[in-house]
Amino acid sequence: MAKKIAKDIKTLGKHIDNLRIEKGYSMREFAEICGISKSQVNELTNKGIDFRYSSIVKIAKGLGIPVSKLLDIKL
Repeated sequence: MAKKIAKDIKTLGKHIDNLRIEKGYSMREFAEICGISKSQVNELTNKGIDFRYSSIVKIAKGLGIPVSKLLDIKL
C-alpha cells in the first residue's frame, strides 16, 4: 500500500509540473505566483514531498484551476 501511495504522489507531482510547463511558467515564476518557495515547488513536483492540502490549494489557485481539476488524474 505504501508503494502505491508513493507512486500516486509522484504521478501528482508530474501532473503539476506538466501543468506549470503548459502555462509557460519557470519554476521560480510558478513559486511566486503560488506563494510558495522554489524549493517547495521542486520538492512537490520532483520528489513528491510536502503534499499538504494547503499547498495543493495554492498550486490550483496559481494555475487558475479548481482543486478538483488539479486532482483529476488517472492514478
